[in-house]
Amino acid sequence: FILFIKEMDLCFFGDGGSMHIAAALGISQVVLFGETSEITWSPLSDNSTILRDELDVNNIPINKILKALKSKLIALKKNSLENANLI
Repeated sequence: FILFIKEMDLCFFGDGGSMHIAAALGISQVVLFGETSEITWSPLSDNSTILRDELDVNNIPINKILKALKSKLIALKKNSLENANLI
């Protein structure tokens, strides 16, 4: 499972152990939090975007999730193009 996550460019998770694995591997991610405290349990990574609704994770608007994922994909593409120009 860890090797699978390591091959990802971007992960989309609910809060849990997988987000911590991705954070430790430096993988960009969007993470959904509901009642769980993101202050206590957020992944330790600058590559993580946290979206939260403290009552119910299902209340997080889909357009907000898609916007966060799109933003991450654009940043990944930009970094990939910048790295390609360094070769």
